[in-house]
Amino acid sequence: MFNSLRSRLIASYVLVILVFLILAGSALAFLLQSYQVRAIKANLAKRALHTAFHVKKLLEEGMKPIEIASSLREQAEVQNLRIFITNVKGIVLADTKGELVGQKVELPKRPTLPVSRREIRGEVITPTGERLLFGAALIPQTEGPALWVALALPKRMVPRFLGHLTSYLLLAGLGAFIISIFLAFLIARSITKPLQSIASAAEEIAGGNYDLNLPIATLDELRSLATSFSHMVQEVKASRQRERDFLANVSHELKTPLTSIQGFSQAILDGTAEEEAERKHAASIIIEEAGRMARLVEELLELARFDAGQIEIAGREVDLVDVLEECVKRFAFRAEEAGIELEMDVPTLPPVLGDEDRLTQVFTNLLDNAVKHTPSGGKVKVIAKEVNQRRVEVTVTDTGSGIPPEDLPRIFERFYQVNKSRAGRGVGLGLAIAKEIIEAHGGSISVESVVGLGTKFTVSLPASRPTNHAQQRRSS
Repeated sequence: MFNSLRSRLIASYVLVILVFLILAGSALAFLLQSYQVRAIKANLAKRALHTAFHVKKLLEEGMKPIEIASSLREQAEVQNLRIFITNVKGIVLADTKGELVGQKVELPKRPTLPVSRREIRGEVITPTGERLLFGAALIPQTEGPALWVALALPKRMVPRFLGHLTSYLLLAGLGAFIISIFLAFLIARSITKPLQSIASAAEEIAGGNYDLNLPIATLDELRSLATSFSHMVQEVKASRQRERDFLANVSHELKTPLTSIQGFSQAILDGTAEEEAERKHAASIIIEEAGRMARLVEELLELARFDAGQIEIAGREVDLVDVLEECVKRFAFRAEEAGIELEMDVPTLPPVLGDEDRLTQVFTNLLDNAVKHTPSGGKVKVIAKEVNQRRVEVTVTDTGSGIPPEDLPRIFERFYQVNKSRAGRGVGLGLAIAKEIIEAHGGSISVESVVGLGTKFTVSLPASRPTNHAQQRRSS
């Protein structure tokens, strides 16, 4: 019954309201009873004043207190009261019920109101244990001892006076309870309806429908949840699109070398390549395309290992000066053949914590792209510097054709190629792998480019603790 969020919300609201009504009703009943007791005492004292003058007249006429009580018995019974006359010591001289004559009742030692009003109010306990509410007035006498006439009501009678009011309170509480249930239902529905919409949307997404527009809820928390969910849907949609593009690109990149291998293999088998030179050419093409496929598969496996968190970066101190010098030496001959000026401006640097082989892979890829896309007469420059004694920054700049602005945001995406002339024989995975490696080192890689002027890649890496190793090596 209470498995749904709506039913639990309604139940919790109703329970809270019910507890509140019970506590409020109990407090109100207590306050009303206290008020009723004070009101009864005040009323009894007021009526005792009138009775005192009547008793005075009877006393002046020569009637004794017991006779006076007998004459007032009928009046007292009609009004459900008890009238007794006492002296100032509390000895009962007369009682309309005739039970307390000669006994002592404890009257308050001091009036609860100013003495000038000649009255007292309070509660007394009779020798029989009955608790009485009373109001007493002093009988004015010119001669003889002072007497009190008291009008008393058993305290057990008070609930009867409250019974009528209690019935109205119960009706009001019942009405408030019914209204609260209705309001609790509306509030619970306003909260759960957006959640149900999100749950339905999640089922739609599981079915492959990503074109959903969730209604914006009125509550800030639910609005934030709906916004986050919509953002997640867009991310999932984009991820699915990237997955489809990835599969399409892999299929395309594998299809091209496979087609070449199949064609040249068929040429060898069916004798189309009769000459020895033709067979050697076909075999070389097959080997080249097979190597391309092997590199593609290796790069895909490497990216998959990065995604799965299976590649561990060695945590050793690496001298970037050594790494960059080695990378530049690898491309010096190739740059010279292409008529490209290759420069290196690398001062003493603090070591970085990481994997030397992986960092060599990154800078090799950046230099390969730079040399590949820089025309003869151009320049490729490697610059490194220390930033705020916390980071090391390396830039690889070329004076090639540049990258169009619309392509820059996607340059690190897998299989993304700006154009065939710039992509060459690559498959668009080198920069994606470089980005994964640098981020695994706690660094960042970015690109700036102007069409016709060139491109600059910037790699930022956190520096390890300062050492004198590099400086000592340079000075030696």
